[in-house]
Amino acid sequence: PKNAFQTAFSISPEEFGTELKTYYKRNRFLSITVKLPEDRVAAKISMREMGKPELAYHTAEAIRHFQTKKSGFEIAEKYYEKAASDSTLTTRINVSKAQFLGRLGKVDKAIPLIEAALSENKTDTDINRVAGMLWLAQNEGAAVYNSDKVQKARKSLIRAMQLNPDNIPAHYYYAKSFQTSSGTPSKQAVASAQTSLDYYRSSNFVDRNTGLAHVLIKADELEYAVPTLQKAVSWSRSSSVRSYSRNQLKRLQAAE
Repeated sequence: PKNAFQTAFSISPEEFGTELKTYYKRNRFLSITVKLPEDRVAAKISMREMGKPELAYHTAEAIRHFQTKKSGFEIAEKYYEKAASDSTLTTRINVSKAQFLGRLGKVDKAIPLIEAALSENKTDTDINRVAGMLWLAQNEGAAVYNSDKVQKARKSLIRAMQLNPDNIPAHYYYAKSFQTSSGTPSKQAVASAQTSLDYYRSSNFVDRNTGLAHVLIKADELEYAVPTLQKAVSWSRSSSVRSYSRNQLKRLQAAE
């Protein structure tokens, strides 16, 4: 039928072609050549002995990253127990177990672990990030929206970004926290959403990036939001995400 492409994707074939070329160019790798000084010190391989507790910890971490199901946690927990014989690893173990449990949806069990880790080290960017993520996840699973817990999570995520401005997941979850809240997102939320979209440009992230687009729309920052929705229409495998994105684009066009 006539105009079938535009009806399906809300843009003309020519506009889609332009968007595709832009997307392709943005994801090119740039190659550079660095000339090293001739008088540099030769690299040396350094080795150190790893004790059994630390070895057990790293074994558990490998399991956490590659066996993400409940059975994986049960196996990893045995190694975390062996690692716990070294008290210097306690905080790292708590953070790792909290992340593992959070991924399994057991947020209530993860919270005490990450709070214990945070009480031991308040200046670690990743501990602050994980704490913020888990507090937000706990609020999302609650029957009633808890604004105090969201504010607590945001403060922790801001601290993570202050400690390391390149902590991209902290930017992402901070911006995401404004997706369902009322009111206009803060300037930092807008900046964090833009930072996250610049980083998560792969088509693998188009679905979750629509949430960031929603935050930007609420802040009336359409420069990043519109291209994000257009990418979702073009690349998402989810019919509901494509439908949502088309409807948002139509609404924004009608409001112009």
